Amino acid sequence: MNAYRKISLAAAALFLAGSVASAAPALADGGACLAAAHDNDSAKSYRAIMTSGLSGKTTVSTIDIVKPDRFHETGTNEEMIAIGHKAWMRMGSAGWKSLPGMDVSDLFSTTGVKFKNTNGLSCVDAGMGLWHGQPAHIYKGASTSVHGPVHSTLYVMSDGYVHHIEMTTTSGNVEMDFTNFNSASVNPP
Repeated sequence: MNAYRKISLAAAALFLAGSVASAAPALADGGACLAAAHDNDSAKSYRAIMTSGLSGKTTVSTIDIVKPDRFHETGTNEEMIAIGHKAWMRMGSAGWKSLPGMDVSDLFSTTGVKFKNTNGLSCVDAGMGLWHGQPAHIYKGASTSVHGPVHSTLYVMSDGYVHHIEMTTTSGNVEMDFTNFNSASVNPP
C-alpha cells in the first residue's frame, strides 16, 4: 500500500478518536456527532490499536498520535513516522526512507481533527452500556464510504474518552482500542 494512502486510511480511522462528554445529549446531526467525538482538548496524545478485517485480510497496526503534528504507525511489516512537514517510512528491517511532500502539520489540532465532509453521517446517543465489563456511554453512527455503508459504535468511558470503536462495512470491519491518553510519544527515527 502506498505511504500516502496508508496514512490517509489510518488518519481517517483515527478521526473517530478522542473524547465525548459522558452526559452529552442525543445527537441526530452528523456534524454535531463528529464535533462531540473529536473534542480532544484534554488529550494531548494517545495510542490506537487498530485491527482491520477488510476484503478478507486481517491487519493490526499501532498508531501513536501526539498533537498537533506527530504520527507514528507500526504495522506487521512497515513503520511510518510523520512530524510536521517531515515523514519517514521503512519496510521490514530496511532502513528509514524520507517521504518528501508528506505534511501532517495541519492534520491534528489542539481542538481535535479538522473535518470538511461528514459523508451523510448520522449519529445517535444509544445510552449507557458496558465495554469490557465497565460502564460506557455508547454512540451509534451510520455514514457512507468507498466501501459502501459504514456503521460505527463508539464506547466512551467515565474519563470522557472514546476507548473503543467498532466500524462495519460491506468489505469487513475495523476495531480500534485507545490507550495511553496524554502519555504517548512520537520521535524522529
